[in-house]
Parts: sequence; structure tokens; C-alpha cells
Amino acid sequence: TVVMVTIQDVNDERPIFTSNLYQEPVSESVSVGTSVLRVSAVDRDLSPSFRVVRYQFADPQAINDTFFLDPVEGDLLLVGFLDHEATSFYAFSVIATDGSSEDGGTARVEVTVLDANDNEPQFSDLSYESSVLENSPP
Repeated sequence: TVVMVTIQDVNDERPIFTSNLYQEPVSESVSVGTSVLRVSAVDRDLSPSFRVVRYQFADPQAINDTFFLDPVEGDLLLVGFLDHEATSFYAFSVIATDGSSEDGGTARVEVTVLDANDNEPQFSDLSYESSVLENSPP
């Protein structure tokens, strides 16, 4: 008598990010559509169908339509203009899920917006007046 036992994998492993913190400095002059960084998570389930990881923002309101997170690749794309003078730092959490009902893994993302020379100098008054002696050294 031969008894065959087949063990089937269950989706019992949640995705784990390769880093708990992703940090990236970005110039405020970068173009919309630029990839700022890529988050990545791995799932240790044996079945390939259980290892499919999807990414999303933990709180979509926290990014104010500035970033888009590619749900398949994990690329954080710039979809709005950056302005260092308005917002110089973004911090938010992302979640990796694998389709199970359990909570996915989380990681923190921090984007520092670097200042670019994008504002012209402005005079505070419309005109200025001064006197110089003709024999003054240069």
C-alpha cells in the first residue's frame, strides 16, 4: 500500500519590505513623471500565486496628489510639482499586500525636497538713492 500526501501551500506569509525606511532627496526642479524611488517587498510563500505583491499608500490623503505609487513595480512617481518653499519634506507609509486578508507589511518613505534657484531676487523698494564722492576709492 502506498499513501501519497500532497501538501498545498496556503497564503500564510505576509510581504516584508526589504527596508523599513526609504529616504530620497529630490530637487524641486525635477519633472513631473520622474521616478523618485522604488520600494520593494518579498513574500516567502511557496506558491507563485501567493507571492504576487501589490503596493499602496497607507494614507492616500497624506501625499496631496504629489506622488503616485505604482501598485505592481513599487515605483514612486512624481505627479505634481514640487516647491521647496511650500513643502520641503514628505513623510508617509506604504503597504505591501499579497491578496490575503491579513495586514500587509509596512515601510516609511521620506522625501526631502531640495531647494533650486527658482525665485528671482526682488527689491523691497521701487527706487533707491545714494551719494558717492567723486574722489572715493572704487
